[in-house]
Amino acid sequence: MKHALVIGGSGMLRETVLWLADVGYHVSVIGRDEAKMGQLIPRRPERLSAIYVDYHDSVQMADSVRQAIAERGAIDLVVAWIHSDAPDALPCVLREVRHDAQLFHVLGSRAHLEDVKSRLVLPDKLRYHQVQLGHITEHGARRWLTHEEIAGGVIMAIQENKLCHIVGVVD
Repeated sequence: MKHALVIGGSGMLRETVLWLADVGYHVSVIGRDEAKMGQLIPRRPERLSAIYVDYHDSVQMADSVRQAIAERGAIDLVVAWIHSDAPDALPCVLREVRHDAQLFHVLGSRAHLEDVKSRLVLPDKLRYHQVQLGHITEHGARRWLTHEEIAGGVIMAIQENKLCHIVGVVD
């Protein structure tokens, strides 16, 4: 069975996690909120595993990812929504995953995509994708994306294997 790791999957990426489970992945979900994880994992208990870790703690994060790999096999796909205040989290994960895995890096509207990519040390065979979250304009006013729109955009990026996908509009 294919193995996916989703960082930040109990909130706005919840529907992405469920979709991955439905298309054949076992999904290891990294999150801190036990209540949110408690609502998510029972929806596909045979395909979802909770990893309770704060991604700001890179030592515990690496240990947790290694344990998930030992229990469920090599990671084929990573979907990562990591705030910029945890710069060590993604490099920590990348050291543990297969070099030929795919990474869908979810980024906020202010991220400069080329700058983000240039700061990462990516294994040669890792397939790196960026999903940038923007906003929607409705009735002349801007609004942030809903969780459903975000998850749908990430799913589309994965389905279409897009190297760079913008969800909504980025100024």
